[in-house]
Amino acid sequence: MSSSDYDYDSNQDSWSDQDDVDEAQVLIENTFYEAEDDQKKNPRRALEGFLKVLELESAKPIEEQQYRFKALKNVIILECGFEEYERMCQHLGSIIAMMDNVARNDATEAINQILDTSSKINDTNYSMRVLTMMIDKLKESKNFRLLFNTNARLAKYYLDKNELEKTASTIKELISYCLLPDGSEDPSKSSSLIEAYALEMQLCSITKNARRMKLLYKKTEALNADVSDPRIIGVIKECGSKMYMSEKSWAKALSEQFEAFKCYQEVGNQRAKSVLKHLAMTSILANSKINPFHSQEAKVYKDDPEIIAMMNLRLAYESSNMQEVQRIITDKTARLADDPFIHEYMDDLLRGVRLNVLCTKIKPYKSIGLKYLASELQISVKDVISLVVQLIMEDKIAAKIDEVEEFIEVEQKHDKTRYDSIKKWSDSVWGINSGLLEKIRN
Repeated sequence: MSSSDYDYDSNQDSWSDQDDVDEAQVLIENTFYEAEDDQKKNPRRALEGFLKVLELESAKPIEEQQYRFKALKNVIILECGFEEYERMCQHLGSIIAMMDNVARNDATEAINQILDTSSKINDTNYSMRVLTMMIDKLKESKNFRLLFNTNARLAKYYLDKNELEKTASTIKELISYCLLPDGSEDPSKSSSLIEAYALEMQLCSITKNARRMKLLYKKTEALNADVSDPRIIGVIKECGSKMYMSEKSWAKALSEQFEAFKCYQEVGNQRAKSVLKHLAMTSILANSKINPFHSQEAKVYKDDPEIIAMMNLRLAYESSNMQEVQRIITDKTARLADDPFIHEYMDDLLRGVRLNVLCTKIKPYKSIGLKYLASELQISVKDVISLVVQLIMEDKIAAKIDEVEEFIEVEQKHDKTRYDSIKKWSDSVWGINSGLLEKIRN
């Protein structure tokens, strides 16, 4: 055999090896993309495809495994969907081991997708296992932003489960990430800090820690200029409204609720509907002339049964129809009393409606019986007197109460105006006379 023959045979072997490598790689690529196509229309077949990719690439050196990371991510997401949680956690361990060997953006995207999917897990043990596995790895990699986001998810998880001590501990850790070595706030981490404060405000709302809530609210106001995320601002505004509600500062609460509603509506947060219900109630408490259901954002919910009930309540309030208000509140299909927030302020709501009805009924008369008003409002005479006193103190009516004869003597508006004019004239004359007497004495 000549040397030229030998060279020719050697080149042939080389080309043959290259063909084998290409065919194996083509098979891996085709299997991966076919599985990707099947993810929505046939997820079970997609899962089998991605597992096949893992099997095929396992024979290759780690540095040549181009599809393993993406395949693992999809396997985890699909297994979560099929509630195969034990296998999911095993594969999660595999992808975590690869995190340091892939681009940071790819790792971040994969972690966020896995966390979004795992947040739907009903089994507490597995959902916690996913979070803790992720957090342990992120602490090693010192990826601050991703570690913060994952811990924030953990805090939300504890909050939803009403595990308040664990929530407080996790929030404390979140805030510590945002501080400088001297304990002051790090200006470069204001967006993270306001997110941590928003979480703590939700905790304060549950624990009724009004003092801490006020402090946090002031802190978030100072940071608001640097943060525009409606998901976070919505939470802060809703918590702020609860703070004002507890102080019975209805007008301020109303303003905060409207801002919260707009933020939630913008991002499609389900809290928007609840806040709209609360907004309608607070508008009555604040005696606002603006109907919140007339806004463009609110019209999306016009066919929702719970919102219809609140719309009817607002209409009954505007028409001073106490019987209709009582009917709506006690209507079980409306489920207003099932809302803890509305239930908490139900007495205030009824008092606000009664004040409005009472004011409307009293004004046209010169005198009106207390028993008649008690019957109309479906309350005792004693309670009617209490309401009338409040209206007089707030200068909404000018009246005198005769508790013996049980009637109210109402001063008409023009009578009161005439009385005020005479009093003003009298005071003026008295002032002139006093001045003259003083001069004569001197």
